[in-house]
Amino acid sequence: MLLKTRLDAASQLLAGDLNITDIATRCGYTDHSAFTRQFKPTVGITPTQYRSLLQPATTSVRKH
Repeated sequence: MLLKTRLDAASQLLAGDLNITDIATRCGYTDHSAFTRQFKPTVGITPTQYRSLLQPATTSVRKH
């Protein structure tokens, strides 16, 4: 139950601008590595990969 609560909170925070180390600390992890070690097996991807899925694709369009 505690793991699910922590990871739910972290998933919401990953949609914002906080760096992953700060998110880990706010969700009760001692460091970024401990957070990633629990996040990846549970969610299936790393926090960084998860965050990139949440961000809209940014493509640069050049006008000529």
